Parts: sequence; C-alpha cells; structure tokens
Amino acid sequence: MQPHLVSTRYPGKWEAMRLAACNYAERWQRSYYEDVASLHVHIGLAVQSTEHFVAFVALTSVGAGVQIDIVGDGHVASSEVAAEALVRELGGIFHAVLMAAQNALGWEGSSASCALPPMDPSAAKCSCMPRICRLVSRGRYGAPVSDISANELFETPAVSVDLFRAAASMRADIRKHRPLHTAYT
Repeated sequence: MQPHLVSTRYPGKWEAMRLAACNYAERWQRSYYEDVASLHVHIGLAVQSTEHFVAFVALTSVGAGVQIDIVGDGHVASSEVAAEALVRELGGIFHAVLMAAQNALGWEGSSASCALPPMDPSAAKCSCMPRICRLVSRGRYGAPVSDISANELFETPAVSVDLFRAAASMRADIRKHRPLHTAYT
C-alpha cells in the first residue's frame, strides 16, 4: 500500500493525472474524476458505491488482470467528526472491494496506491485531486511469472480479461458478504 499525502505535488504519474484533471476542470467546468466514475457506473463496471465514493473495474486495467479504482466525489469534511466519518467510509469501501477481489476474482495478493487531496490546496497550482485509490492483483503466490507492484499501476494497459464479468462477480460477492448502502448511480 502506497499512500500519497502531499502539500503541493504528487509523485510520478499521479501528478500528471492531477494536472490533466485540472486542465479538464478549467476547460469543461466539471470534475474529471467524477465524470470518469459516472461513465464506469453507466456502462456497468461499478462494483460498489457509498455516499462519497464509487469503486469500479477500470477500462484502463493493466496487464492480464483487473484494475479497480475507488474515486471520491471531492467532498471536503467540515469538522474532525466529519473527517473521521469520511475516512471510515473510504476504509469500508476499500475493504469490501479488496475482499470481493479476493473472493470473486481469486486475488491472492494485491498492490494499492492512494492519493489524497493536497494538504495545502492554496499552494498547489490547482487542487483537482479527490481521494482516489487504485488496486491491482500481484498474481498468484508461487507462480513462475513475476508479480505486479504499485509502480506498475500506471503503465500502458493491455486488457486480457472480461472487465464486465469481473465487475459483476465482485458486485455479487459484495451483495452476499458485505452489503453497503449505495448512493452513486
């Protein structure tokens, strides 16, 4: 797990994604991340949602596996109690999605990377980064091929699995084992 909590600039491709999202917001007056999440919901790749987060099997899945993104709506907590509730909500959906990936998709190990909004949005060129997490399988234990680490989360995608089948399997597992209320539709 690689969390990224920064004052102004993210490491690697997270920063490129943030700047592209800022350009998108400036041009279209909309949130890039919310639009991407809505697209995945509408085409049937959503896995789980809560009041402020949606998890989906990403169209940009990497390698021979599934990439799962959890994207926040950019909600800013107005108090310490609200901030704790938001963290619990993110932790809950993260846990549900990870367990579903293990049960429904057979993940034995995983890598995750999460970027949180800049600690000082006024110092950043633009603060278009919501809370976002990306999860991938590291492969099977004992497999003769190398696994994937969080460093490969943003490489060129080459999808060789049925993403819609993966999303449906994970939704079914979550409904069966870990139902959460849904709000993102």
